[in-house]
Amino acid sequence: MAPPSARGACVVLLALVSGAVAAPRDGAPSSARASRSAARVVQPRASDAAPRAARLPPGGETAPGSPDPVSVPFRTTATFHPAYAGAYGAPGPHAPAVTSRGFDLSLRDVAVYGFTRVVAAFPFDHELPDASDATFPVVAWGVGAHNPCTHVDNRETLFHLASWGFVALCPEVFPEPYPGDERALFETLRFAVDRKASLSPRLRTSALGIAGYSLGGGRVVRGLASLAAVSDSSTPESITPINPESCDDAACVAKSVRAAVSLQGWNEGRGGAFATPLLLLGSDDDAVVTRWRDGMARVFDSATGEKILGVVRGGGHNLGPHYFFGWMTAFLRGELYGDADAKEAVFGTDDARSLAPFGEHPNVLTARRRFLGIDRPGAGKVETFEFEDTGSACVAPIPDMSC
Repeated sequence: MAPPSARGACVVLLALVSGAVAAPRDGAPSSARASRSAARVVQPRASDAAPRAARLPPGGETAPGSPDPVSVPFRTTATFHPAYAGAYGAPGPHAPAVTSRGFDLSLRDVAVYGFTRVVAAFPFDHELPDASDATFPVVAWGVGAHNPCTHVDNRETLFHLASWGFVALCPEVFPEPYPGDERALFETLRFAVDRKASLSPRLRTSALGIAGYSLGGGRVVRGLASLAAVSDSSTPESITPINPESCDDAACVAKSVRAAVSLQGWNEGRGGAFATPLLLLGSDDDAVVTRWRDGMARVFDSATGEKILGVVRGGGHNLGPHYFFGWMTAFLRGELYGDADAKEAVFGTDDARSLAPFGEHPNVLTARRRFLGIDRPGAGKVETFEFEDTGSACVAPIPDMSC
């Protein structure tokens, strides 16, 4: 890993060309719901065939094929935007009170944390109905390649998270992979804890999360694998988080993170044995990330804690974070707020209702989940869901299942 001084020198160059923070843009499609059928098996299928060519269902749109991230505007078609993960795809209850700020780091802090600037979005204290009691979990957001925090996709992502009650932080870091970049998001959380008084006194330091898209998603996974992974196979699957206020390095902070999200993560590596609750989302035809069976599935398999993976049918690599707003927000609220309804919108249920993951969204091709702490036989096993437009409650061929 490059020494802090070398990393600081790289990111100082970015500071010289960074633009001003633009105000987040409001707007999202309405929620919808479609009936789907899903079949579940306890073990994932062994098929390793190349993913078939796929496009979004009629009414949706396929994002441009450029390997570089592009801004994908909101669509009003229900098949494109997963707004019916409850209401979590639309702006949340704090939307009218969201404000944003940029924090420029001193040269000394650049050397300590490894980035030059942090862009933050959060509910504005004076407009909160219960401001005296309100505290908000913090989420560090990792941008895609070639996209600074001021890019429209990232501004809107920060705004969306803040509207649902998070202090959302985006560090300006050198935009391409470099030695040590997997530490960036965890250093951002450490910065937030260290600067709580000036950043937001209402920051809930006991509830930290990380999320990212493309290269940012890769930083999420590589960071957890290198900083929070456990080498002892006898270590319990669920680990009590460390109090981040006692941390003085990124590795300590990584072990205190309570939720992690990778959206179409690029350069994730093979993952690691980390117990952090994990959400992985990607596309079946993503030619930039490589086949999800060779990337996301391996990351999913190596994670030891509660986890869920979802693959949508098409859209390539450039669906953008907008597409996944609903599921990402619901997952973060479920883990960082303990919101049972939000968690159900992502994980589904395993009770008498037997709801499938992701609200049985019509674009979902496959999902895999692993619950922890469920009082039932076989709790903790990986379950695989395959979604097909068959009009039948039974989907064939599925191993060990007949119609």
